[in-house]
Amino acid sequence: MDTDELIGRLVQTSEPVSRLRPPLTRAALWFALGIPYVALAVVVMSPRSDLLTKLSDPAYLIEQSAALATGITASLAAFASIVPGFDRRILLLPIFPLAIWLGSLGLGCLQSWIQFGLDGL
Repeated sequence: MDTDELIGRLVQTSEPVSRLRPPLTRAALWFALGIPYVALAVVVMSPRSDLLTKLSDPAYLIEQSAALATGITASLAAFASIVPGFDRRILLLPIFPLAIWLGSLGLGCLQSWIQFGLDGL
């Protein structure tokens, strides 16, 4: 098939398409659908018994907040990455909360290693 013929066919048979919603809107819709599912999974699996005491621990709150921020920024970057012409620097958005999250996890591992030594592993 000739390229000009293909272009002619596409012009004759194509229909207008709707624009994608903005990445922030699509990420919000994705979270609106995902949060009830995660909440149901937490309720079914029964939350930890010491949750109220953990919620007063600043290290735990930082870790959980960084995990949530990583998920939010990663979804936003993923939805933005498929839009032609969108600024690709948005793909770097999840790096900062991910670094905080991994740093808090690493700090907890280091503290456990110092407290229990190699026998604690």
